[in-house]
Amino acid sequence: MLSFQVTLEHWNACAPTLTTPESWVEWSGLLADIPDEGLPDVSFLPSMFRRRCSRLSKFALSAIHGCYASDHPIPTVFASRHGELTRTSQLLDDIVQQQLLSPTAFSLSVHNTASGLYSISTKNTLPSSAISAGVDTLVMGLTEAYAQISTGEHSQVLLVVFDEPLTQTFTEFSDTPEKTFALCLLISNKSGGRTLTLTSQAKQVGITMKEPQGISLIRMLRAREQSVQTIPGGRFDWQWALSHA
Repeated sequence: MLSFQVTLEHWNACAPTLTTPESWVEWSGLLADIPDEGLPDVSFLPSMFRRRCSRLSKFALSAIHGCYASDHPIPTVFASRHGELTRTSQLLDDIVQQQLLSPTAFSLSVHNTASGLYSISTKNTLPSSAISAGVDTLVMGLTEAYAQISTGEHSQVLLVVFDEPLTQTFTEFSDTPEKTFALCLLISNKSGGRTLTLTSQAKQVGITMKEPQGISLIRMLRAREQSVQTIPGGRFDWQWALSHA
């Protein structure tokens, strides 16, 4: 059984039209009420840099900007199930149509694109991991972040979980309803404060995922109270416990 606890110092989330803590409190809690269209405010980035960012990367960087305001470098974990699949899909379409590929688009189609963009924009040279683990991408991202702070080399880690729906070419392979979102967690190994505990549980037969794990966690975080929730996963179900010291 996997079980560990981290201190949650701060969090921030972004989705179309849901870009402030107040907007998440007013959100109905229904996945269907997260709009499909909309962009986050990334005016904090230089204009030339903004043009290099995909829509997904803009959400990831915006979530970080609202979560971690310090200039002090910090290790990061970027967790995304699909990553820059939209950009990659466009490149594949260009190949099929025998069009020349854009070198810039190609260089920004890798899974650690958002990680690289964040490192460049903030001059953050500390370690950064890019995680993709199917429906359990959030869980494995948090596990990676926990492993990093457990070494004692760094006391804080930024975990960014972000995704968008599959492109039309791949929708037949979708196994979970999806929306565009980004969630950033500032976690640490410090004692005291709000804690987040993750525990694996035996998989319950017949229970399917109705939304990405990150959306389920946002729903818990916005409640601003102690709570325990079991979120379905791939091989295991996961109990999330949010508490105050």
